[in-house]
Amino acid sequence: MKCHSAFANGHKKPYNFKFEWPEFSQAMSTVLNEPWLEEPLRNFRSTPAVNVSETDEAYFLEMAAPGYEKEDFKIDVDGHSLKISSKKAQENDTNDSKRYTKREFKYSHFERSFKLPKEAHKEHITAKYHNGILTLHIPKQDIRNNTTSQTIHVE
Repeated sequence: MKCHSAFANGHKKPYNFKFEWPEFSQAMSTVLNEPWLEEPLRNFRSTPAVNVSETDEAYFLEMAAPGYEKEDFKIDVDGHSLKISSKKAQENDTNDSKRYTKREFKYSHFERSFKLPKEAHKEHITAKYHNGILTLHIPKQDIRNNTTSQTIHVE
């Protein structure tokens, strides 16, 4: 990381915080490794990435969500809003012979919402979960035939 500071003589000198400011580097490492910050950062990282594509006949939404079961997902359509959510609790190990020195495998909840295009045929949306990827197939239809809400079953 470099920062430029202007001196009275108008020259700029780049600072390398890692080497020139060891106290700053140590302080930032201490703050960023605090236990109170660990959970919010973990939840931030647990939001699944999404790819959206389109053909002449349909839209496709792919969500990378490894480690889940198809029963963990809840997919709702309300008006032009598509909401995908999941909540998975961390499994508590009761095995006393295994002691963790660091444990990062933890699944929490996530919720992603998307605005559906007007031509999305909401009644025929399908969802499949395979190899850690949740795929939604959203067919297109004539705009005049849309309904307001429904829940989608994951296959």
